[in-house]
This record gives sequence, structure tokens and C-alpha cells, in this order.
Amino acid sequence: DCEHVMDPTFLIDDYSELYSSVPRIPQPYILVMPMPGQYDLISECLKRIRTKTSLPFVFIGRDWKYWIYPGKTVFCSPSNWLNLFANASGVITNSFHGTAFCLHLKKPFITFGYTDKTRATRNVRMENLLKHLDLSDRYITSNEEMDKIDQVLEPLDWRHVDELKEALTQKSKAYLHSALEA
Repeated sequence: DCEHVMDPTFLIDDYSELYSSVPRIPQPYILVMPMPGQYDLISECLKRIRTKTSLPFVFIGRDWKYWIYPGKTVFCSPSNWLNLFANASGVITNSFHGTAFCLHLKKPFITFGYTDKTRATRNVRMENLLKHLDLSDRYITSNEEMDKIDQVLEPLDWRHVDELKEALTQKSKAYLHSALEA
């Protein structure tokens, strides 16, 4: 048997001191933070979101020649990265840590799972995390699930999510303490 523990990013409660002094983007925006892959699905998502909102997209640095709706591309430090998440109106990502920080900072989000065989094993952490927090409805792996994108700007029941997250985090801390004491 293997003990499931939360990612180390969940062992810290408050990240605000790391980004609070960083200047904000003054207008509301949707943050797009993809890792390589899923460009087709995420591009389709951006097309659909564009028909529903005029909020600009802010992309965290990659080569955006693939995007139909180029927005402001930001190459950033860890403090800027956290600041972009903290101040976004919603987030679109296929990154585990992008998803994790949406949960930390209470941001509406959509997470895309990888569909190609070489990267699909990366989905396990995102799937497990979202399942344990009753947020599987925020996870998209195909065009057939695109109706979920409307949720990117919808608030979540953060009280429920935080209760589940806190229970998992406390269990993880207890396991780590016992492992270190053994």
C-alpha cells in the first residue's frame, strides 16, 4: 500500500507575502497557463470563452504562435507568477501546480488533462486531487466536455473545498511527521 499525501505546496497556508508587493495588472483577465501539449483543446476552449466574455487572456510564458487569441504573454518570476494567479478572474491550465494554486488562491478554473499517451501519466495527480476535493467537474479531457468551460468564471463553494483540503493536508502532515520520527 502507498500513502496518498498532498503536494508540498499544500503544506504552506499563506503565500501572500511572496506576491503582495508585486504590481498588479489593473484590469480583470483570464489567466492561461499551459504546459506543452493540449494546444488544440485549450485553443478550442479559448475560442468558446471569447464568445462569452470580453475579458483579455494573459498567458504565462511559452511560445504562443499556437494561439488564435494572442493576449499579453508574461515571462515571470515566482512572485509574479503567484500574483498573476491571485488576481485573475479565472484560470485555464493543464498544469498540476497551476491547478493547485487555483485552489490555494480560491480562483475559478478549468484544468485540462493530457490526452496523448506520452503525457497522460501526468494526469494522475490532477485527477486524484480534483476527485478528493469534489472538483472533477472542473477537469476536461476531450472536446465532448467543452460545455464545462462556462465554469471558468463561476465561483466555487470554497468552504466545502477548504474543508476537504484541510482534512487531506492534516492527514498528510501527520503521515510525514510519523515517517520522520520512525
